[in-house]
Amino acid sequence: MKKIKLCIALLFCALTIHSQQKEFEEILGKQNVKILNFLLQDFEENILKKRYPRLSLQDGYHKLITEVSEEKLLPKELLSKKMKNTFDKSILKKQIYCLTDTVFVGNSRHGVKKTKGKAIIASYKCLNPNGRIINTRAEFYFNDNKKSLEETLLFAKNSLQANLTGKYLKALKGIKNKSQFLKKYIEFIENTGDLRHPITLSSILTRKNIKLDNFLIKRIILINIIYN
Repeated sequence: MKKIKLCIALLFCALTIHSQQKEFEEILGKQNVKILNFLLQDFEENILKKRYPRLSLQDGYHKLITEVSEEKLLPKELLSKKMKNTFDKSILKKQIYCLTDTVFVGNSRHGVKKTKGKAIIASYKCLNPNGRIINTRAEFYFNDNKKSLEETLLFAKNSLQANLTGKYLKALKGIKNKSQFLKKYIEFIENTGDLRHPITLSSILTRKNIKLDNFLIKRIILINIIYN
């Protein structure tokens, strides 16, 4: 009887994962799926397996997120220039992120007293699911001195926003049977306009003891930790 229940549970789990994959990929689109799968395959074969040759793929993922969460490993160390260029030139990046367009010092909408109402304004271009470009903006505040201004300008120029109208977030939201982790992940993006920081995400995955061989989890790791 116990074996029958176990088999049923495993079958249900397999069907759920298959359903999630189908729902996610249908919304994300064939070209984006192709790029994402290519990046994941490259990461697992040329980075993960070579970095942890004596570990299984599952254990390699666990070792990776543990080292990132403990700040023993920087995600940049795991990314080749070739693969970064592949991602940067892909339409997938525009479906995940809004890209910085212009950065300038302007009048804050919130009236910052310490800088006489001035803020650094970053304008972003976002790609919506229909392929149209829409614009968003964010304000970055600085202390009233030259060093703070220069550092904040540089930070703003290199900043990315999560694309709240893009296919990546839409594909995640389109999954019917969401785990609690996935619900919280989506909620964070919608509330902050940002993806999870690599260290924070790694800590959550480690603390919650989430299975890392899951189809979606591996792709979330790839996007948030490697290509963030």
